Amino acid sequence: MSVPIAPHLLWIDLDAAAPCLASLISWLTPEEQALACRFATPELRTRALSARIFLRGVLAGALQIAPAAICVDLSHWGKPQVRGGPQFNLSHSGSLAMIALHSHLPIGIDVEADAHSVPASALTHILSESEAISPPQTPAEWLRLWVRKEAVVKAQGMGFYSDMRRFSVGHKQLGCWRKVLATEQVLFDAKLASGHSVAVALTAPFCPSRPPKITKCEAATLIDFAAHRASVEI
Repeated sequence: MSVPIAPHLLWIDLDAAAPCLASLISWLTPEEQALACRFATPELRTRALSARIFLRGVLAGALQIAPAAICVDLSHWGKPQVRGGPQFNLSHSGSLAMIALHSHLPIGIDVEADAHSVPASALTHILSESEAISPPQTPAEWLRLWVRKEAVVKAQGMGFYSDMRRFSVGHKQLGCWRKVLATEQVLFDAKLASGHSVAVALTAPFCPSRPPKITKCEAATLIDFAAHRASVEI
């Protein structure tokens, strides 16, 4: 079997892009707008709307169709997917949102701003037997383990329906692809310049030979995707 192509990761600063993205709310379905408006504060609602607009803009570039024409469905376990399009996954924490794209392999991504964004009550309940023997010792190590676990279960498509204790991801070796034993996933994680921790998991039998491509997006880039059907590399 051939070595898989590395995924493409695209990110945006939601707060910086929000003023421009607000004019693109017509890209979203009424259901998407209603879901975003359920957040408790104006800041969170604006970020949720901006993240959805960001996703549609990126997918428009990948699919070469208008953002509003994209049909996003949910899998049996609730993972968003698009008909006839690439595999994708979205995560956002604080002001940063990131999308992982792959042409055909199921993918999952998780990004977190800092250790305080991880629910402390959940941490001890996600350790495999081997991880429990040598657990993380610092907030940074706990965060690294959390984003890795999240990325894997999102790639599996089951989210919190999956038992995170059934596989091990560890909390060392930052910045390289590795096979996740007892799963069908491979995993890569990194620390972004913004300070965010990010992990991406790909459902593949082998690790890609290169790290993921990471691209920063601006609001103007998304508008260009929509207006000119500019292609997004996947």
